[in-house]
Amino acid sequence: MEDDFNEQREEISPTTNWQSEETSTASTKTRKRKFDPFIEEISKATALLGKDLREASATMSQSLNAEVELQKKTSMVTFEILKIPLMDQRDKFKASRKIMCEPEGVLTFWNLEGEERGSFVKLMLEE
Repeated sequence: MEDDFNEQREEISPTTNWQSEETSTASTKTRKRKFDPFIEEISKATALLGKDLREASATMSQSLNAEVELQKKTSMVTFEILKIPLMDQRDKFKASRKIMCEPEGVLTFWNLEGEERGSFVKLMLEE
């Protein structure tokens, strides 16, 4: 009789386990459906944030490159002004210092060539 009871229990067990697994899977799917929109929105927000960070990084990189380029040009102003003829040393240094204090002055200086550059330097001395 005890053997009969064990056989019945073994027959019931697989069915019970299967039903339990089905219930578990159904509840997991329900839970998954509840959180899917939330996860999807987080994923979208993360993608947008990543895009914004890439754009900001590119902008910062461009700004940094422009700043480095301006510093290079600024550091070479004195050397170029010293090449200008018919100006005494003191005036060249004054003009150099004045031009190097203003980023626009540095850029203007490098955009000019020859006599125009010399005229610009003399004009900066007069201001």
